Amino acid sequence: MDRLCYELIRGKRWGRLLSDVYAATGITGHEALLPRKGRYARLEPNGLLTVRHGFEWDFGSGPVAQTPAMLRASLIHDVLCDMTNARLVPWSVRRKADALFRRQLKEYSPDRHLLNPFRYHHWWRWAAVASYSQLVARWKDKVR
Repeated sequence: MDRLCYELIRGKRWGRLLSDVYAATGITGHEALLPRKGRYARLEPNGLLTVRHGFEWDFGSGPVAQTPAMLRASLIHDVLCDMTNARLVPWSVRRKADALFRRQLKEYSPDRHLLNPFRYHHWWRWAAVASYSQLVARWKDKVR
């Protein structure tokens, strides 16, 4: 896993990337560019996601340990959700982004052994994110 270089902003509750981040998402067949103030990201048709320095995100939402795995997974998830919210990619990408979030938390968590109290952390975080995506975010999207 690449180490994220970022600075804390907004009362240390948000981060701003200081270097580019690249991630193989496995979400193929879509091409999107997300250009916004302080936010630059590109999804390639082959599934490569490039998040440019200057992108700001709110880390993992809710009461959560901001581990390196959580920071990386929340960054990639936020970018993909912003792309669905802006209608740059279809809504079906949102569900794939939720699944990618869970896989990344599980893959990059350092202590996955039996006695680790955070062994199922990835599942609980995914359940919260997926519930929000499919209930609240989808409802807000239909209201627009």
